[in-house]
Amino acid sequence: MLIDGRSIPDGERVETDLCIVGCGPAGITVAREVASAGVRVTVLESGGRGQDPSVDRQGAGESVGHPYVGMERTRARGIGGTSLHWKLDAPGDEDWIARPLDPIDFEARPGVDGSGWPVDAATMEPYYRRAHEIGRLGPFAYQPADWPAEPDPPFDLPASEVVTNVVQRVAHTFAEHEHELTTSNAIAVVHHATVLRLASDGTRVTAAEATSQDGRKFTVVARRFVLATGGIENPRLLLLSRRTGDGVGLGNEHDLVGRYFMERLSARAGVLVPARPDLISQAGLYRSHLVDGTRIQGVLTLAPDVVRREGLRNAMFWVRERPRMITSPGVGSLLSMYRLIRRRPFQPGVVPGHVMRIARNLPDVTRTFLHYALRQPESAFEVFQLGVQAEQAPNRDSRVTLGRRRDVHGLPVARLDWRPAEADRESIARSVELLDGSLRHAGVGRVIHKIGSESPRPLFTGNWHHMGTTRMDPDPSRGVVDAACRVHSTANLYVAGSSVFPTAGYANPTLTIVALALRLADELRAGNWGDAA
Repeated sequence: MLIDGRSIPDGERVETDLCIVGCGPAGITVAREVASAGVRVTVLESGGRGQDPSVDRQGAGESVGHPYVGMERTRARGIGGTSLHWKLDAPGDEDWIARPLDPIDFEARPGVDGSGWPVDAATMEPYYRRAHEIGRLGPFAYQPADWPAEPDPPFDLPASEVVTNVVQRVAHTFAEHEHELTTSNAIAVVHHATVLRLASDGTRVTAAEATSQDGRKFTVVARRFVLATGGIENPRLLLLSRRTGDGVGLGNEHDLVGRYFMERLSARAGVLVPARPDLISQAGLYRSHLVDGTRIQGVLTLAPDVVRREGLRNAMFWVRERPRMITSPGVGSLLSMYRLIRRRPFQPGVVPGHVMRIARNLPDVTRTFLHYALRQPESAFEVFQLGVQAEQAPNRDSRVTLGRRRDVHGLPVARLDWRPAEADRESIARSVELLDGSLRHAGVGRVIHKIGSESPRPLFTGNWHHMGTTRMDPDPSRGVVDAACRVHSTANLYVAGSSVFPTAGYANPTLTIVALALRLADELRAGNWGDAA
């Protein structure tokens, strides 16, 4: 059933079994799975059917840490959630990138996280396989050997040092599940309905207080509640749901809600100069391409034992063939300047360094500008640009809080203080050094313009992956939710999505989000739905 929140009478009380806040990949997954057991589900979604920039602008916030793009641009409100951002008209470029977290990502690792995840890779595998079906992915296969129809083999590198892994790329948004949701007799999707706060009696959530886009107020009373609004909005809503007298917000008894915000650390990591010119034409695995109907792409990573031995954050490297002029440090500085202008807080102190580097590499910068401005034919590829996508170690001071500005409903906006640590940057630089050594030793090539050796340093851009702000840990003093994703101090409140990730890994989060949502749905389906709200 599909209901426009603007049609609900002011002051209405809606009763249901399970109330889910957010209709993105996590919320959709929980809804469809729990409803299949006959549980009545109401999903509240701030946006509508499709993406509306005027609604997305309600997600604007404040940024006070490492420069970050406007939060309203990193998220989408509507049925399908932020998957509505995926540009499916450009498959292989800006579509959905899928890969499970590596087994090492679940481990307790010194320098990354002392306790790791309360689940391991073996426990998660069946949920990952089920997530493949929901996400309409190809086979559950992520090694080059799983794809024998490859046109080119992976680079010949020692497996004890460097590994080629595979990601899948999918032209599918979760908005495509709308028909399934809205034709179910057990599911009511209420769109244009923004939750303002969760009311609580101290041990349980009693109601979700919501408003329609035209200002009508109504409440949803349920036996259980699931927050599925993403790594920024989940903590914001918990902080807004302050009980009278405590002022700390739901689940925030240990001042953990909003802390440990993590992003993927993305930047230009170096330039791989091949030892042989023909290597450029033999790198088909590392391009986005179709194999038996599934779009895949190879990436380079350090072997897990190397990551453990060196105490590194996990990272992967895109291998993108490019004309040499585009890989110039001056072009990198030009890109950094463009990104700085679009991010807040602005950092004027790095501008002179970037300007000087642009000036030193002006011929390459000019040729690159003319190449794209005049839409010239693609230049011959001579080198590979290495792009890094690395995990950020959990940092207590990297966090989401409530800001000073108010949104259209009169509530404090989210305030993001993103703090990648110097150790995160050093880990990437060390990873590039190790990768370079293996490439040289194997006779594949050498890496120049390495990250860590330049001045000014490149700007970490982030991948719009918001993680860690309601982290999962069996110990209430270390996590907001337990191993079942239930808020420790609130008996009937659960959190779905990447905000529960204890650590980030390098893989894009959606596949893990859906797998965890399936695990949470199994937990909810097994519950006693006869208990009182």
